[in-house]
Amino acid sequence: MTRDEFVYEALLYGCRDLNIEPPDIEIIQGSIFSNKKIIAAVILKCYKIVFKESWYESAEIDQLLRTIFHELRHIYQYQKTIEVKNYNIFVDRWKHEFDNYIYPQKKNIHGYFDQDIEKDARGYSIITFYNFMFKTKHN
Repeated sequence: MTRDEFVYEALLYGCRDLNIEPPDIEIIQGSIFSNKKIIAAVILKCYKIVFKESWYESAEIDQLLRTIFHELRHIYQYQKTIEVKNYNIFVDRWKHEFDNYIYPQKKNIHGYFDQDIEKDARGYSIITFYNFMFKTKHN
């Protein structure tokens, strides 16, 4: 199995786990946003995950898969803010944070990391990476 096939298998695994449709994936040259350190992001309105090509090509497979699972979780979170009619405390917080998103910047890096949507996505990515690597069979 090639690296790209393995990555795609992980993408499908995460989508099944979250019960979401697979997003498009785009690998782009150069910077994704004005912050040149951003390596990946989900573009919610386009339903795709974008990766910075230089990072995607050089990333260790564990970093790449955790990043995919992290971005998939953001898609799930966003969909819940649209689908759920009676918000629970988590979905209500996610909606607030999407509406007032703090991007990673030197001047406020703690604000970015302290957002519940980021904490949730980081936790989900670690657990899902473990489950994918050690609890599933790969072709």
